[in-house]
Amino acid sequence: MSSPFIATQTPPAGFFTIEGIYPHRYDACVISTFNSISTIAGNQGLADPFQNPRNESLSQKYSYAQLQEYRRQLGVFQRVYEYNACQSTIQTVARPAAPFNFVTYKDFNDYRAGLALIDKIYNVKPGFTIETMFVYNFPPFGSFPSP
Repeated sequence: MSSPFIATQTPPAGFFTIEGIYPHRYDACVISTFNSISTIAGNQGLADPFQNPRNESLSQKYSYAQLQEYRRQLGVFQRVYEYNACQSTIQTVARPAAPFNFVTYKDFNDYRAGLALIDKIYNVKPGFTIETMFVYNFPPFGSFPSP
């Protein structure tokens, strides 16, 4: 008998870093989600899919220039994510959430590149994608109108 999967609260913007999902396995804000995945895997005789015994990180494979560019793009993603999370907590019927407005096309393109990077380094396990592992009160990975 497998345990039910438990999606937990929305992770903070700082959860999304260039190091990817593996270093966050034991973060207090998301540990219950990872523990429920581990329990399900264990009940099926499988290893914890989010263990990283060799402690590998994609950031070890990038040049310094690539790493700086990816960090900048993730910074824009984190800014948009945090804004949308904040908007979702203060929205009411009379005051709906306002979408993030990009000032420049560069920011918009950096956000889109950061979103693609998040998809690459966080959606590492089919069935347990970043979209399904946590409860989001806002569309964290949605599209936004261009500036």
